[in-house]
Amino acid sequence: MKKVALILIGLCFIITSCGKKIDKTIKYNGSKDVNIVLQESYNLNASSEEELTYYSDNDLIVTVDKNGKIFGKNIGEANITISNSENSVNVHVNVTLFEEPTLDFGCNQEKILSLYGQPTISTDSVIIYTNWYSYAVWSMSFFFKDNEYYESDLYIRNDLDLRIDQYLEENFYYYGKLTDDNNNDIYVYLDAADESNATVMVAKMYHANKDDDICLIYVPYTSENRLRFRR
Repeated sequence: MKKVALILIGLCFIITSCGKKIDKTIKYNGSKDVNIVLQESYNLNASSEEELTYYSDNDLIVTVDKNGKIFGKNIGEANITISNSENSVNVHVNVTLFEEPTLDFGCNQEKILSLYGQPTISTDSVIIYTNWYSYAVWSMSFFFKDNEYYESDLYIRNDLDLRIDQYLEENFYYYGKLTDDNNNDIYVYLDAADESNATVMVAKMYHANKDDDICLIYVPYTSENRLRFRR
């Protein structure tokens, strides 16, 4: 009798287990629009009781592995589909060359620290981030006067010159080739096609620093900054 009872209990357990319905809902609390920089990885962190599969519609731009880890292979856009046998979630991924510094000129140091975290160097006049997480940018500096942010310098790998030009042409308007006080060539871009409407100036300078980098200088487009560069 005991043996029969054990068999019956086992059968009940099997029947109950087989009858349990799997929840095929996909749980994803992240953004449906993800922005990453070139050569950066990011985890999508989706889950489901059923195994998930991940698919990129453009592997030349963004790849994704079986665990939902995406990688920005080239500059551009791609769509990632997270799916199981019944449901799917689509995530749009935009890969840019680098993360720009904030253009909130006039903000204080506390604002910069809240945006970018612990710096490598911090004084009353400058906050510097080196060994930057970006593949393209190895250093980003923020300059202050009376605790007001007035300039940011990015030092970028010189082998990315063509991609930097493409990025600038897509996001700014070319103003012209100028020179600075040391007769260095400076390529200037504005944030508006009409100079009278411009508020931000980006100056591109070659052979910056000892490593022969390209430097992008972000400043407000003011009369004082216009005098820094001349035709």
